[in-house]
Amino acid sequence: MDGDDKELLREWLIRSLEPVCDADPEVLSKYVLALVQNDLQKPGLQDTCVSKLEEFLGDGAFSYARENKCG
Repeated sequence: MDGDDKELLREWLIRSLEPVCDADPEVLSKYVLALVQNDLQKPGLQDTCVSKLEEFLGDGAFSYARENKCG
């Protein structure tokens, strides 16, 4: 993923995270990007995203990861 794609994805993540969490969406978007940037098709990525995002999104972590194709 090149720099322009990363920035577009980060901006999209900010918009998608704003309504579902109390954490700073800019900081959380960088965290999510770090989780997924290496290999979006990696086996177990969705489970990893869910477990890492539960702290921020609570019970909504699974639906967020599924709806946003995290893994």
